[in-house]
Amino acid sequence: MQIPEVRQSSDHDDWSWVFSILDSRGFPTPKLAQSTLLIAGREGFLLGNLTQKNTAFLSYLYVENESRRKGIGSSLVSAFVELSRKHKANQIMIPGSTGNAPGYLQPGVNTETEKDALQLFYRHGFIDIGDVSSMQRALTDRIEIPHDKDWEICHPSSEDLEALADAIAHSVPGEWNTVFKERFELNPQQILIAKNHELIGAYSTWLDGRFGPIGVRPEYRGRGLGRLLLTHSLERMREQGSARAWFSWSDSENLKFYEGFGFSVTKSFKRLKLDL
Repeated sequence: MQIPEVRQSSDHDDWSWVFSILDSRGFPTPKLAQSTLLIAGREGFLLGNLTQKNTAFLSYLYVENESRRKGIGSSLVSAFVELSRKHKANQIMIPGSTGNAPGYLQPGVNTETEKDALQLFYRHGFIDIGDVSSMQRALTDRIEIPHDKDWEICHPSSEDLEALADAIAHSVPGEWNTVFKERFELNPQQILIAKNHELIGAYSTWLDGRFGPIGVRPEYRGRGLGRLLLTHSLERMREQGSARAWFSWSDSENLKFYEGFGFSVTKSFKRLKLDL
């Protein structure tokens, strides 16, 4: 079998095909306006992002079932590596890091359903940089909220947006500020903040049953503030009608924290990196 030529595409028909594949695999319509698309005929594609200096991001690799183990995935990865070098990137990350994963679709390579892809990346020199889990829990019963006299847990007003942006910038700089701006415009009742006078120490958001992100300023971590905000958030989600809470990305160091709140792992992923 001759491997189809790998080419970069901005063609509407190519993107329509990609979106149809993503939809069939359960991905909500993602924001890929700044993504780079490499295709190999109608047998496979790779989505990446080259908008940041020094770092390229590989979001997703797909090859049709009947076309696997024929070199198509390897050709797509090789083409993206070369394209990343041309853009002066010194590393490629799959899919990125917390708060900084442009073109995000899933938090890495699925260790159960994408074993062949994982081995392919290893053969191209990628190395593990972290384990990530998707988790969920039911929201059927009322959640007991601990008492705290120092922090007010509330929905933000427009007057809180500057302090919220500052809290995000000092905890998880990256894309999260944009996420919270969009959520505020959509529905500020799906955001909670922990306030002490004018200071915002922690923040969280959700959309329907999808929880997160949640963040705590570094100087307030380990003091129970994240626990306080999470319980408020889950109870508010339950009151708003969500039957469950789920999220796609938790780094391994946070696994025990969420398990302590009744979350269980639904999927496991590997984050990867390739130095160029």
